[in-house]
Amino acid sequence: MIENLRDSSQSTGFRSVRRFRWRGICLVLLLVSACSWRSPELGPSISGTVLVDGTPLPSGQIVFRPIGETAGPKVSARIRNGSFEIPKEHGIQPGEFQVIVTTLSSDVAAFQEGATHEEIAEAAKVPQRLISKDFNENSKLAYTVQKGRPNRCEFHVKWATGSR
Repeated sequence: MIENLRDSSQSTGFRSVRRFRWRGICLVLLLVSACSWRSPELGPSISGTVLVDGTPLPSGQIVFRPIGETAGPKVSARIRNGSFEIPKEHGIQPGEFQVIVTTLSSDVAAFQEGATHEEIAEAAKVPQRLISKDFNENSKLAYTVQKGRPNRCEFHVKWATGSR
């Protein structure tokens, strides 16, 4: 019986050593792979203005969709009072992009700004003005993002016919 206890304690000790060894190997592999991992290159920043019939777009969204040989991803930003900014941390790559501009409904804009429930309900009563399809779903707007420098741009769009 004493011999059985010794055998079980030795095999338990051996298993612990083996487990410890595998954990050590896994830790070393993890550290080696973490040291060799490189974060993706940051792309340039983009900022600018969007004017609708000459006045700043109060609230909307701008999308830069890669075209041609340009690597992705597509990147978007919120437009507030005609201005937008896409920081370099968002990973846009240099190249040619289709530019798409859309409006936000007043209630969605109010919600995103942290408005109260009552304010959102009131904003929902305001009819949404739409950007002409020539600047969103059929957009011919394009912009070339330059490497190594901030990109500043200005886009002139029009309201959709009949949009009030």
